[in-house]
Amino acid sequence: MKNTLIFLCLVLSFTAQAQNKITMQASIDSALHNNLMLNGEYLNVQYWQALKNTSYNFNPLTINSEYGQINSIFKDTRFGVNQAFALPSTYSRQKQLGSIKVGVAQNAFTLKSAELKQEIRSQYFRYIYLHQQEILLKSADSFFTAMLESAEIKLKLGETNTLERDYMKLQQFQVARQLEQVNTDRANVLLAFQTLINTKEKYIPNDAVDNYMIIPQFSDTHFLNSHPTVKAAQLMISENKQLVKTEKSQLLPYLNLGYSNMSIQGMGSDNKTYNSSDRFQSVQLAINVPVFAMATKARIQAYGVAVSQSETALSLAQQQLKLKWETAWKNYENAVYAFQWYKNTGIKTANEMLQTASQQYIQGEIDYLQFATIANQTLSIKSSNAEAEFNYYNSIIALNAITNP
Repeated sequence: MKNTLIFLCLVLSFTAQAQNKITMQASIDSALHNNLMLNGEYLNVQYWQALKNTSYNFNPLTINSEYGQINSIFKDTRFGVNQAFALPSTYSRQKQLGSIKVGVAQNAFTLKSAELKQEIRSQYFRYIYLHQQEILLKSADSFFTAMLESAEIKLKLGETNTLERDYMKLQQFQVARQLEQVNTDRANVLLAFQTLINTKEKYIPNDAVDNYMIIPQFSDTHFLNSHPTVKAAQLMISENKQLVKTEKSQLLPYLNLGYSNMSIQGMGSDNKTYNSSDRFQSVQLAINVPVFAMATKARIQAYGVAVSQSETALSLAQQQLKLKWETAWKNYENAVYAFQWYKNTGIKTANEMLQTASQQYIQGEIDYLQFATIANQTLSIKSSNAEAEFNYYNSIIALNAITNP
């Protein structure tokens, strides 16, 4: 019990502090700049961009020297340098692979940004929904509190029995518990919302709905091919194909260039005598041919299988995204119907029911049990109206997450 009270105090304290309102677009802008998870994805892009510069990775320059009886009884010196190079196509393929990996990281950043925006919008409207529920439950709490007070007065006057009073107590308690749960849920939403936008100052969503809610209209589903999820699968195919090319370049020969400078003391073939200060030069060209390439060929085969896997993954991603789109559109159509019904008919009918029941209760035409039942039904309709509005906006968020990530 003590821990519950402490938690509720923290909830109320947080709610009291979070009084600065923020629009949805400002929330998204803040999250795109400050969210830690998104910043991590951005750093990953920078990481792969930096690695892209490693495509031209040359072997170390070999410098050698010799001293001793290299050519004759005289002690000579020899100095040389040697450098191995891959063929230009090898470096070109490595560079292309690096560019693809940068593209994969950039697409992952785009996808994470889209998911973050969707989560911001969802939490934003969930807060508005819970705020509407809070207002509704406070009104219901006041209503049943007044009914309880009336029942206690009637009990003292002998106009009713304890059953009516106890029934109203039960109703008032149930509403109070619902209100307490809504306040807790709203505080949790605020905590999640604050974590997403990651600002030092506390904010709460503005109750006004921004005019960003664009309802997509498409005659076909070709737009799905530009979605980051599909693009991720396409990039994976490109990456695996490039890995095959890069591994095949390991089967190509390497060039080895060398330069040597040495002394040859004594009588030369031209009948001249040379000392240690006389230097003789030479260049070398060698070709390194990979003869034992079983491991490389195995990797090429494995990456070939990976290409087939990624092509299957692309087909699956397209299929799932299309299904997601069709499901989201059906959910939107159902949400529109419910939202419009409650807006145009449900609330009006609920208010008329409650007004009529109030008059009949005052005139004694119905008893407290019938009146409380109608009051609860009215509360349920108004609560369903808030839920229908929440589902309506969530359905648009789901559509926009697919069409405009």
